[in-house]
Amino acid sequence: MVTTGEVSAVSKSTHTIARRAVSRAEIIAGVSPKRNKFGAKRVKVDGIWFDSKGEAARYSELKLEERAGDVRNIKTQVAIPLIAFSMYAVGGEEVGHYKADYTYERRNSRGDWFPVVEDFKGEPTAAKETYRFKRRMFRANYGFDITETKRSRRR
Repeated sequence: MVTTGEVSAVSKSTHTIARRAVSRAEIIAGVSPKRNKFGAKRVKVDGIWFDSKGEAARYSELKLEERAGDVRNIKTQVAIPLIAFSMYAVGGEEVGHYKADYTYERRNSRGDWFPVVEDFKGEPTAAKETYRFKRRMFRANYGFDITETKRSRRR
């Protein structure tokens, strides 16, 4: 006769095996088993892991723009130093960094190239105080804003 404790142990064992099989299938399909705290799934595109499908889709859009000649020098996950300046000291001190999803150069209407730092944001992340502080520090250090892109809603 099987007791309740043994049944739950068998159920847990079966669940673990099924979960492992899904993880292997995800890895074969190019989806990482690691989960984001907001429920986003990591995706691999062109050998690069992205934190969400939306971020990967934005990278694909940028690659199309690069082929069209509108952008160049696309880089992903670039750590940009944030410098704090003091009125009592000469120069500044690096107090942290901002990790941009993408950096690239975009051509303006005159044909000149200018730098773009872009971040793909979901609603919960954009509202965080840490992100808002780093965004202000970035503007103070580099003189331009971070371009924020969000996933387009499908209707």
